[in-house]
Amino acid sequence: MTDEAVLLDRLKSVTSELATTDPTATLADLRPFADRFADVAVVGLGEATHGSREFFQLKHRLVRLLVEELGYRSFAIEANFSEALAVDDYVVRGEGDPREALDGMYFWTWNTEEVLAMVEWMREFNADRPPADCVRFYGVDLQFTQGPAEALREFLAEADPAFLNEVEDSLAPLESEESNGEHTPIGLDQLESTGSLLGKLDDRLDSHATDYADATSPERVEFARQHRRTLEQTYELAREMHEADDPREAQGLRDEFMAENVAWIHDHGPGNAVALWAHNAHIQKGATRGAWEQFDPMGGYLADRFGDDYHALGFEFGGGSFQAFPHPEADADGGLQKWSTPPLADQLPLGLGGASDGDGGESEGSSDERESPDDDSGPVDAPVQFQEAMRALDGDPLFVDVVAARDDDRLDQWLDDYHTCHHIGAVFHDEDDRTEFFTRYRLGRELDSVLFVAETSRAQPVGGEE
Repeated sequence: MTDEAVLLDRLKSVTSELATTDPTATLADLRPFADRFADVAVVGLGEATHGSREFFQLKHRLVRLLVEELGYRSFAIEANFSEALAVDDYVVRGEGDPREALDGMYFWTWNTEEVLAMVEWMREFNADRPPADCVRFYGVDLQFTQGPAEALREFLAEADPAFLNEVEDSLAPLESEESNGEHTPIGLDQLESTGSLLGKLDDRLDSHATDYADATSPERVEFARQHRRTLEQTYELAREMHEADDPREAQGLRDEFMAENVAWIHDHGPGNAVALWAHNAHIQKGATRGAWEQFDPMGGYLADRFGDDYHALGFEFGGGSFQAFPHPEADADGGLQKWSTPPLADQLPLGLGGASDGDGGESEGSSDERESPDDDSGPVDAPVQFQEAMRALDGDPLFVDVVAARDDDRLDQWLDDYHTCHHIGAVFHDEDDRTEFFTRYRLGRELDSVLFVAETSRAQPVGGEE
């Protein structure tokens, strides 16, 4: 038996084929690996694109497993904390319109029929349950000021109207819709007044905590503190962006803050664990190799906080279609579109380069990276790429138990090498050179499991394709 055949035979032993992506189907095919998620604090559910129908459907199925069979009650998504609470109002109490609530999070990525179906399922699950046993819907992001500013206004209007009048001039500009989607979330001319406001809010929430709890509730005071903290996070991110030569240099702060918000949800939300929905780039445990990786991801901070009680489940696909905006350099005015890419296994090798090949987009990596024997040749690429192995196993979808694979020396070494995978976010272009939409994972270090879909289709925007 060849070395490749041995590798694939061992990989098959830690890989399971799922029956379907249908979120309404029985969960029987997911139960064999449910123990991986039974005793952890946070499960990160990733995605290789922000617009693939099958990824969203599979994550819906996994959330059902976590909630129905493992007792998870806190769900968190890569969206703004304050704005996401409108979805929470719907899933817990049936208040509001779920379509308007999803749209109000400002993240087009989740304004899809697939996410709406999961929200409707959450509402159905919660319908006859006491509040303490309901699934809660949270956001972990912090990129806009309008949501937290409006939430703080609503709280102060009830708990402390006199103080609201005192801070009105500083609070009102942060509620403007014009701030949403700007290059920086807070203008340079607003930084000083916002910083002063945050200090006053902090002092007031501390000195009047008991009075505020009597006027509202202890839970609402804790939420007010978190609204203030997410506003402060946005302020700190904006300040870093203004000071940096390139605003993208400050984006690592966003991941650090999102991890902080996940920890807050874990500590304050119901149940003992959090199901976390975000891109692979955020849930992975360390920086990979590619054009995007300039900072430590949210998953790395969560691994530092929770250790082995954080489980990172990445998603990958062979090829297919998805939705994204056109790359600004290719079409600055283009709207949300359907894109497609051929099977990655047919395109290998992509020539993404290594640590010493002069590609300025590469992250330097840690000092313990396993490089090739020749120091000038860069990191070691696996002789059999993950994409090639998934095709050879001939199943769809496939769940790869990376934790179990680490116990096999041959698989552990293979996973410690670099594997080229998709890395597609909000934008895409169809030019010949697409290398910026791929990355190189050391799968054994960055992820604890992987779900692989052979071919994807476009996620469906609420109300139909745009």
